[in-house]
Amino acid sequence: MAEDTKAVVRRLLEEVWGAGDLSLLPELVAADCVVDASSAGLRLEGIDQYRQFVATYHALYGEAVFSIESQVAEGDLVASRWTITMELPEDADPAMPRAASGMSFHRLKDGRVVESWDSWDVLAASHLQQEVDLMERLTLGF
Repeated sequence: MAEDTKAVVRRLLEEVWGAGDLSLLPELVAADCVVDASSAGLRLEGIDQYRQFVATYHALYGEAVFSIESQVAEGDLVASRWTITMELPEDADPAMPRAASGMSFHRLKDGRVVESWDSWDVLAASHLQQEVDLMERLTLGF
């Protein structure tokens, strides 16, 4: 079971967050999922908000490579330590960070993510606060 739950999270991080394949979301994420990314002051409720956030992320930052540095699973919980390297659009601000590291905990039920707690390098991400604010307004209607 541990390998199965780790595989679901690996696909979510690499194929959805990394490659931007939103068609995989219904297979990997429950319709009523909750994401708590308190390091960025963000909470998403439901797969629609999740989809909008990932789509907006990719619109701003382009494709990315997610490298999972380590992963541990116990029961229905998966802990992942990762690094993301972004392939920014040509017109992106050259001062924008191109990599960030973080950790995520995902809880699964029936083979899909129902809860996620995510934290990433806030100091590196602080440069992106304007972009995060923009993403929130675009995806969540703030």
